[in-house]
Amino acid sequence: MSVLSRIQWYDRPTDGIARYLSDARTRVTAWATDGARTNLPDGESLIPMADRERTVSLRPVSDDVRALDGVEGIVRDRMTDAGTITRWTVVVRAAGDDGRVNVMVENRLETTDPTGPVRIERPRVVDDLLAIPGKPRFGALPLLSAPEPVPAGAVPILVNEVLRLPGRLLPVIVCTQPERGDDAWLERAHRIAERTRGFANVFTLDRSAAGALCARLGNLAAHNGCVRIYSQAPLDPGSDGLRHRCFPPDPFRLSPDADIDRVVATAAALSARLSAPPALTVFSSPGRTDDGAASDRVPALETDLSEALSRIDVLSDELEERDNEVNRLHGHLDRLREELERAGMAHLYWGAKDDPGTGLPDTVQDIEEAVLAAQFYLTDYLRLPDKAKRGLDRLATAPQAVVWGNTAWRGLRSLAAYARHRTEDHFQGGFWEWCDAGFPESWPATDKKLSMSESETVQNTPKFNNRRLLPVSTDVDRTGRTYMYSHLKVAEGGSDLAPRIYFYDDTHGNTGKIHIGFIGPHYLMPNTKS
Repeated sequence: MSVLSRIQWYDRPTDGIARYLSDARTRVTAWATDGARTNLPDGESLIPMADRERTVSLRPVSDDVRALDGVEGIVRDRMTDAGTITRWTVVVRAAGDDGRVNVMVENRLETTDPTGPVRIERPRVVDDLLAIPGKPRFGALPLLSAPEPVPAGAVPILVNEVLRLPGRLLPVIVCTQPERGDDAWLERAHRIAERTRGFANVFTLDRSAAGALCARLGNLAAHNGCVRIYSQAPLDPGSDGLRHRCFPPDPFRLSPDADIDRVVATAAALSARLSAPPALTVFSSPGRTDDGAASDRVPALETDLSEALSRIDVLSDELEERDNEVNRLHGHLDRLREELERAGMAHLYWGAKDDPGTGLPDTVQDIEEAVLAAQFYLTDYLRLPDKAKRGLDRLATAPQAVVWGNTAWRGLRSLAAYARHRTEDHFQGGFWEWCDAGFPESWPATDKKLSMSESETVQNTPKFNNRRLLPVSTDVDRTGRTYMYSHLKVAEGGSDLAPRIYFYDDTHGNTGKIHIGFIGPHYLMPNTKS
């Protein structure tokens, strides 16, 4: 079972711990029963629901040694739709001592269709619990219930007392006003804040404030309609900007709902990686005989361990490939520098060190941005129609989104470089031969990363082969579709979500280009092994 989000806070309730725990139990019960009940007995209760099977488990806990008291509520929903079984579980735990209460709300999911779309947001019970009188905080920051506007004069406070706060645990989402148009940016910020309440704080910056943020943070800032999630990673000069994901404004205008999903899912993933506070171990203490948290987390832990072990070999191979590639590129750069020095143009080598921001970007945020970049920068040698994009929203919200996006961008650039070499320098081989020759922009010519065909079984089985009849320019085929079997394997790990890029090589034909017919998750291109 996967933990989608883990919302945590602590408080010093004005009416005392006992009253807080009693109030929390009442609110959990009312939420779980849609207001029909405010009290349920300890243990498991079956709650009649029209569209699902729901059970609610309640129990009090106490630890005399640590003088801890607590209450736990677990709401389990089982739903069946078109043969897919989905189990949602919301776990609420609150424990307090010495005037302080710690609260955690976990949102969990288990499904027979792991590739299906998932809409992530805080369970509504979070709002009910945060409404208990008090001042809830997580780490050193209060939990905000709505977007907080930051004027230009307050940007130093946002940077120094929030973003650079030592030990900050709460992700911060900054939404900025576009330079022109798009009056919906504030509404977007409110929707993000509502769905991330409890596991992220949202701030809004108008144009002036966004300019002040850029002056202080440079390329780590957000501006001109961008939404940026500042993770718990350090925010200092030299920080890795990819750890603070930035979502450009254009996708929001094209598909606002899907891109709000991306922001929410990214923030939720950050929350799920945080451990629970020590006080909540009272629910799974060794030797307890009641039905606690330890047993209900065993399947999730076993799944996480199995997935981690299955990735070790893949990651080791990828690391070895990257090391070899880096060494080849260093050799190429050394030879290039020597040639430029002999020609008296060494200044060109040193002057091209930094990306001026006017050409092909070195990196992208995710696979959707890789596609947009290809459609803008690589059109001379690559055709990537919108019809080729499939299920990219599922990839953009995966934990590997940044890695997959940059690997896909590398692959698309490699295909374009090959087409350019074929056109300008009349390279005689195909894409595999070009990659195997070790050109700087090449893609790994290995079975794990590149396939120039599909098996006979796939090609002779209609349910598999028909999926590979993909859109292509009518300059290639007058029907606008052709079978494509060559594909880049953007990732071997990642189960059925691992991205694939299917392409048709027309560098020898009418267009002289590579045509992308599919870019998306592997499950949309099934084969005998999937």
